[in-house]
Amino acid sequence: MAQVKSYRYAVVDVFTTEPLAGNPLAVFPDASEFDETTMQKIARELNLAETAFMVQATREDSMDRIPHGVQRTP
Repeated sequence: MAQVKSYRYAVVDVFTTEPLAGNPLAVFPDASEFDETTMQKIARELNLAETAFMVQATREDSMDRIPHGVQRTP
């Protein structure tokens, strides 16, 4: 059986000032190990309004990664 890895993430409420209201957003603070396909699979699995993957900024890729369906939003 393949070994399962776990990753830390938080679900936060956005567009609201009240807890447990607004849109749920999953945030992975260190997504440096994820490729595009893995990020899309994780976002689909969580099935939230948004899923954000924080990565170290580089000159070529200076934005965080937020997959929407099958396309990447810079």
